[in-house]
Amino acid sequence: MPSFLKQYGERRTGTNYLRFLVQANFQDVAVLMHVLGDKHGPPSPFDALWRQAQCCADPAREFVWRATFEPPWRALADEAGRREVVRLAAPVAAAFAAGELGFLLSVKNPYAWALSLRRFLRWPAPAPARLARACQRFNEVHGAWLELSRQRPCCVVRHEDLVDDPEGVLRTVGARFGLRRRDAALEDAHERMSAQFWDDTPIETTGEPFDRGYYRDHRYLQELGAAERDVVTRAIDWSLLEPFGYAPEPPAPAAGAVPRPARAPAARTQTLAEFRGRHAG
Repeated sequence: MPSFLKQYGERRTGTNYLRFLVQANFQDVAVLMHVLGDKHGPPSPFDALWRQAQCCADPAREFVWRATFEPPWRALADEAGRREVVRLAAPVAAAFAAGELGFLLSVKNPYAWALSLRRFLRWPAPAPARLARACQRFNEVHGAWLELSRQRPCCVVRHEDLVDDPEGVLRTVGARFGLRRRDAALEDAHERMSAQFWDDTPIETTGEPFDRGYYRDHRYLQELGAAERDVVTRAIDWSLLEPFGYAPEPPAPAAGAVPRPARAPAARTQTLAEFRGRHAG
């Protein structure tokens, strides 16, 4: 039976790239984007839905269907997507029942996320009001995901580590979930990932080169307006992100001033248990 990893992460945090890396480099593993609920939304109440499904004629199908399509974690799907849910219902439910369903959570520097989100949604710059609402949602879903991670086997992957050390990320993910590599050589992508609309959507790239140096050099801080930068600094719940090496930046430098270098995040992706061990007490 294949391994299943349920994926969560905000938009523009590298979820498609992470899914590509895991599925391209490990044997018999499926990263679930929207099966079991929208990967960008709050987690489904898995235990409650599992108990409720046991009185149904097909508990596996009922559990996976409801975890996928009931609000507020509802994932949107066309007919092909609904057929994919039915196809995966039995093995996914079996993995959940056996305690073998893993979870992947993508996180990203909130300043980089804010700029990428604004561009992706084509908000006119600056957009402090819209960004403030997005930050509120960011706090809500990250709080819910991290609470889930305290109850389930989970690996938190920082976008910065995907950029700097994809091989290291794969070693961490593989060790966390006992996955087997397809080949010793890394299969990587050097172009931007195309949007992935559903779990059966082919993973493709856009043909546009991916500039890893943009994130390594923190160039997003130079492009994020002072008002938007201030919103992120004030609105993000940094206590959620501190274990992963993120902290608020100082105010944007005045015109003509020499900008301070961005604070470097923590060195590598770790499991949540490792982060807790480092910050215990």
